[in-house]
Amino acid sequence: MKILILGKFYPPVLGGIETHIRDLARLLGPRHEITLLVHNQGRETIEEQVDGVRLIRAGTLFTALNQPVSLETLSLVREIEHDVVHLHAPNAWAAFALLLSGSRRPLIVSHHADIIGREPIRSLVMIGYRHLVRRARALMVSQPNNLTCSHDLRGLEVSPVVIPYCVEPSPFADEPGFEDAARALKHDRFGDHPLAVFLGRLVPYKGADRMIQALASTPALRLVIVGDGPLRTEIEAQAKTLGVADRLFITGRSDERTKHMWLAASDFMILPSVTIAEAFGIVQVEAMLWGKPVLVTDLPSGVPQVGEPGVTSLVVPPDDPAALAEAMNWLVDNPEAGRRMGEAGRTRALDLYNETKFTQTYDDLYRRVGDAS
Repeated sequence: MKILILGKFYPPVLGGIETHIRDLARLLGPRHEITLLVHNQGRETIEEQVDGVRLIRAGTLFTALNQPVSLETLSLVREIEHDVVHLHAPNAWAAFALLLSGSRRPLIVSHHADIIGREPIRSLVMIGYRHLVRRARALMVSQPNNLTCSHDLRGLEVSPVVIPYCVEPSPFADEPGFEDAARALKHDRFGDHPLAVFLGRLVPYKGADRMIQALASTPALRLVIVGDGPLRTEIEAQAKTLGVADRLFITGRSDERTKHMWLAASDFMILPSVTIAEAFGIVQVEAMLWGKPVLVTDLPSGVPQVGEPGVTSLVVPPDDPAALAEAMNWLVDNPEAGRRMGEAGRTRALDLYNETKFTQTYDDLYRRVGDAS
């Protein structure tokens, strides 16, 4: 079956949606003829074979409100032959291109997260997007909460299909000496102090500033931020002001090996996000697969549903540095309980977020939607 997947970007651009689309290509490519249409960050349109599928990165004319605008996308959506089209949202320009094409091919929409703010543009985008959702043969969400908390989908009579993301076990987990190297990395920088890790971009909805506030109340803890972003300078200044700069290390943009090295070295992971722009948090599952407990915020999105609160994770109110600090101190003071949570998390991750289940579920969906056309 010929599947056209519409995404915003594709790796090496970092992000949870980009990782998810790569997993679809890698795992479903052997079963279907897949074409990925995404945006290039430059003006040139590039076509290549990646992960076993056809990948077209349409040249971007300009970017407005974090949305790439590409004239190439408008024509390519019409020209690429397909039996089923799979739109990954939020992706306003791809949705516009699909509407403009007049395509009546069977449509699947994966709603990853709402568009936050950006009025009045958001209201205009929602008119077209909600029309596409109404005519879709299937609406996908990664956790049930991502439908109930969504403003973008509110009032639509839809029955979503819940398919969690899959996360492959770390490619470094079985590498001889990798965990020894991770322990040495931690010891060289932080000695024997407990270590927490944050994985992600330094952008407002991630809540890293609340985490730095909490770090000031957890004197025994050291923290590594694996990532970069527009708030890095602000976070570094905040750490100096609060007197915790010597207990914080920011790696900057890092490769997969560095990310997994710090995960392996850590005692637990923190995901302190403050808005429903954080809809799932794939990094939670990555940490669980390393046997690490996770500390997350009780957002109305799917974030707290990824783990099992009290068993694999601790859940605290969002935007509450005091509650975050209390949970961080508990994990520092109760390492054995943390290890038990980590072991339970690994079992849960292997059971719920494995590639076999993900691949078969999507294969069945593509065939059901395509065969019904």
